[in-house]
Amino acid sequence: MDLNELNKMFINTEFFYYSHYLGVIKRIEYNRLTNCYTLYFHAHVSRIVTASYIKRCYINKLKQIRVMILKNKGINRLVHFTSLYNLESILENGLQSREILDLLDYDYIYSDPIRLDGKLDYISNSISFPNYKMFYSKMKENPKQDWAVLSIDSDILIDKLDTQFYRTNCASNNPSKCRFDPCSNEALEDMYYSSDRDPFIPSNYTTDPQAEVMIKDRIDPSYINCIDTRTFNNDVNSLALNSNIDYNVGPDLFTYRKDYKRW
Repeated sequence: MDLNELNKMFINTEFFYYSHYLGVIKRIEYNRLTNCYTLYFHAHVSRIVTASYIKRCYINKLKQIRVMILKNKGINRLVHFTSLYNLESILENGLQSREILDLLDYDYIYSDPIRLDGKLDYISNSISFPNYKMFYSKMKENPKQDWAVLSIDSDILIDKLDTQFYRTNCASNNPSKCRFDPCSNEALEDMYYSSDRDPFIPSNYTTDPQAEVMIKDRIDPSYINCIDTRTFNNDVNSLALNSNIDYNVGPDLFTYRKDYKRW
């Protein structure tokens, strides 16, 4: 059996369901999964398959499924709001976690001084539309502050498989905020749970407007493809031109969602 045949078996037959059962339902971590996979192959395949090959197949399958989820939901961007004060540094160095910013002694204005989620090594984002409940409160607390909303290419969710998905605010005490492994495709799909979902919101909006996508450490500036501000800002326009990214002006991302009465 050559590697191509073995890969087909992994993708199309019982082995995928076996790995899904172990990794998702039984929640066995990767290093233990590798031992289980080796035992499986010893029993069913006439050659020894290396752990690195198994890992590569497993990661490829995770990515394939994630691509399908993004396509089916119409997810093409994440959004992140920030002070205009931070914008030049972000476009040069990328979005970086509070932990890294403090470690490197960056001069920046943070949106959330408390971070009750405790995840200072992660960057908080939303899918398709900002967390308007938090965004509105920050704009109200800082009326003289100018804000930008950054659009981030959803390809980052394929490239960074350690990204975490929460169906509501990550700092919430609600035990159902993540019912699966937070890095799993199941957790991503669970952000679109049907109960409480307004039937009239776009399919790429998460059910809960406070659902969070937590990206570890850093978002490279190459993923940032658009800047939105409420009113035109010449400095932002120049930064966008120099960075070869789009610049939109208007209130669309600075207001609430249609389903605000539910929340």
